Amino acid sequence: MGAALAVVRRPEEDLRTMAHDALDRWLDQMQTAGGATPSLLELSDQVLTTRQTVLATCLETILRERFAADLQQTQALCACGRWLARHRLDTRTLSTLHGSVTLTRPYFYCDACGVGMHPLDAKLGLAPEGSGSPTEQEIT
Repeated sequence: MGAALAVVRRPEEDLRTMAHDALDRWLDQMQTAGGATPSLLELSDQVLTTRQTVLATCLETILRERFAADLQQTQALCACGRWLARHRLDTRTLSTLHGSVTLTRPYFYCDACGVGMHPLDAKLGLAPEGSGSPTEQEIT
């Protein structure tokens, strides 16, 4: 009897698969949009306005892979020294130069000192939500 072989996928393969799928969808969109014989300017404008879809998908996948442990985090250490359990998961949409990226990340709250935090936001260098800071609106 033959032994079953386990297929091990590397994160780079998932990223490549996702990028190829996003590129295929984008190319299909490019072929169906515009006139029958668009000019170079029309094609160039179309590429410029739609490229963010592909780039944002790639960026989001890279973030999800590189920060997988942070996105699944269930405990965090508060500045007061207490260990906190994850309170909830919050979704945040980031507007980047490469398009919009949406992440659902853990939120922690310390009852003792009344402080709430998203550790991944700090790790990514994001401004606190609601701060109105330009870095919250556009992330490079």
